[in-house]
Amino acid sequence: MTAGKNKIKIKSYKNDIILGTIEKKDIELLRKWKNDNRKYFFHKKIINAEQQIKWYDNYLKNTKDYIFLVEYKGINVGCIGFRLIDDNIDIYNVILGNKEFGGRGIMSRALKLMCSYIMDNYNKEITLKVLSKNKARSWYLKNGFEEIGEEDSYVFMKLSINKFEYLKYNL
Repeated sequence: MTAGKNKIKIKSYKNDIILGTIEKKDIELLRKWKNDNRKYFFHKKIINAEQQIKWYDNYLKNTKDYIFLVEYKGINVGCIGFRLIDDNIDIYNVILGNKEFGGRGIMSRALKLMCSYIMDNYNKEITLKVLSKNKARSWYLKNGFEEIGEEDSYVFMKLSINKFEYLKYNL
């Protein structure tokens, strides 16, 4: 990590899920997951290795942007991120990369852990944009978000404190 970029590790209360800020060694795995799932994201073009390195270098310089590798019982299963944009925290790059771990609630717990951490450390509204036809739209609703607007091909959502299940975590 470079100066200014904090390294964060968020552990579930049971210690079975760990969210750790990404490192250079993770970027090829992230690139594979992003390319494999590009139909669900705004950027639909294949990302090459050179573009990924450039992206990572810019990521390291941005102290308001965090992407975590989601580890379940020692296995990397996905990634999830947040960034400070204006007066909001924007959730992005939520990817279940290892499909054999789908349907187990791991990514839901990872999202709740990260949002719980954000609530404890930032006094900001937690929002996101998701493509209207992305199957994650209903997943976000199930995990405490509500739709607040729609524009062209995407939906704006924000975390509803009344619907959200806060999870205890350790750092």
